Amino acid sequence: MRIPTRAVRRLFHTLVGGFLCISCGEPERRDAAVRLTQDASTVAPLSGISSIALVNETTACVIDSYEVQIHCSRRSGVSVGVFGRRGEGPGEFRTPFSVVRGPSETLGVIDMDLGRMSVFEPHGEFAFQLKLPGIAFVLASSSFSSTVVGTYLKRGSRGRVYEPWQGEADVSSGATVWERVFSGHTEERGRM
Repeated sequence: MRIPTRAVRRLFHTLVGGFLCISCGEPERRDAAVRLTQDASTVAPLSGISSIALVNETTACVIDSYEVQIHCSRRSGVSVGVFGRRGEGPGEFRTPFSVVRGPSETLGVIDMDLGRMSVFEPHGEFAFQLKLPGIAFVLASSSFSSTVVGTYLKRGSRGRVYEPWQGEADVSSGATVWERVFSGHTEERGRM
């Protein structure tokens, strides 16, 4: 059975006309309040990294991974310093992964991709940086002094396989004080 084209057009015009009549009515009042209801909500983190360092009793520093910066603020919420930017130079970061408390109210920022720790004052003044052992130094202890202890990836004795290592580096020189491989391996170097 063939539907005449005229019938299809008439049906179309009827539907469109009906839709237009539904949408036209009295004009909206401009002073009418619009009520919004919440359908859903979700947490929107300010950073993809949850590392925090307390540099003293009143100042905490965190990583803003989206802006590639460090934010330090007092317990009262007052900002002490916002510093850093994307890059590879002194005081710049590629992938800041963790922050650690240092001596004399300093802050260490571990950059996983650059394999280094940059040290700052909480207000943002750059102090120095040091090369860390291995590649992808991912986890430092909660604080550092003359040395920093952490976990990193390094090629093992088996060639191209990267293994998790734990080690300690001297902050002034960057030299490895000791290191050992995880995963039940017995390979150790340096003092324990």
